[in-house]
Amino acid sequence: MRATAVVCDDWRNAPAAETCALLEAEGRLWRRDFGWDVRRSWRVIEPARASGALPGFIARDGRDRVLGWTWFLQHRGAMQVAALVADESDVVEALVENVLASEQAHTSTAQVWSVRGTPPSLAERLSASGLRVEPYLYLTAELTAGKGPRVQGSEGARVHIREWRAPDQAAAARLLADAYRSADHVRAFAPDGSDESWLAYVRALVQTDGCGTLLPSATLMAESDGPAGAAVTTVIDRERGVAHLAQIAVSSRARGQGLARTLLRRAMNECAHAGLSSMTLLVAEGNSSARHLYDTHGFQRTGTFTIAAT
Repeated sequence: MRATAVVCDDWRNAPAAETCALLEAEGRLWRRDFGWDVRRSWRVIEPARASGALPGFIARDGRDRVLGWTWFLQHRGAMQVAALVADESDVVEALVENVLASEQAHTSTAQVWSVRGTPPSLAERLSASGLRVEPYLYLTAELTAGKGPRVQGSEGARVHIREWRAPDQAAAARLLADAYRSADHVRAFAPDGSDESWLAYVRALVQTDGCGTLLPSATLMAESDGPAGAAVTTVIDRERGVAHLAQIAVSSRARGQGLARTLLRRAMNECAHAGLSSMTLLVAEGNSSARHLYDTHGFQRTGTFTIAAT
C-alpha cells in the first residue's frame, strides 16, 4: 500500500532534462522490444511540450519521484493519447483520471488511446469510461534476401499489382474506408470514419515519418477494374534493417481470392531485396483470419499494445 497519494503535475511545467530523460528511456524500450527507432519521429515532442502545445502529466509520489507519465493531443476533433507509462494500478488510474478531466477530453468528439504494453488496470478503467478496448499484437518475422524471385506486374489474369504512386492517396483512402467499413475491431485511426479522416490518415502514412519512412518498392497497389488492395510498408530502423507493414487491406469486392496473401508476400519479398532483415506489424488480437495469414508467413508475437476508442 502506497504511503502517500499519487500527484499528477502538468508535464509542460517540468524541466526539460526530466522530460527528455523520460522520452529517451521510452525510446530505448521501443527499439529493444519493437525494433523501432523513434528518435527521428519523436524529435518534435520535446519542443511541442516546452512551448505548451503538447499536454501531458507526470505522476509523482510524496518524495517527488516519477511514478509514471502520459502525453496526448487533440487532432481533427479527436483526443489522441499516444503514451501512458506506469507499472502500478493506482498510478495508471491517476493518470487516466487526469487525462479524462482535461480540457482536450471535454472538447473532443472522439477519443483514441494507443499505449505500449498493458499497463495494470488501464483496460478496465477505459472500459468503465465507455471506451471500447482491444489488445493489438505486435508481430515480427525474419526476412531472407533472395528467398524468391522479384516479381513485377500482373498477378494472374484479373489483378495487376504495381508500386505505389503519389496520386494513389485518394484511391487508397477510399479503399481503406471500404475495407474497414464492416470490421468490428477497435481502430486507432480515422476515428470518425469520414472521407477526410481516411485521406488524412493515408497522407500521414506516406508523407510523414510518424509510422516510419515510406519504402516505395514495398508499398503496393492492386488493381482490378479499380483499386482492389493495398499494402503500405515503411522502414522503422534502417540501421538494423527493420521494415514495418503499416497497412494491408483488400476491398470488399476482392476478398476471398488470396489477394492479401499475395500483397504480403510481395511486400516481404521487396523488403528482403532492399536489404532489410525483418518486418513488423500490428494486428488486432481478435482478428483470427489476419493472424492466421501472418502465422503462415513466420510472424511471431514480440509485444502488445492497448488500443481503445470511443
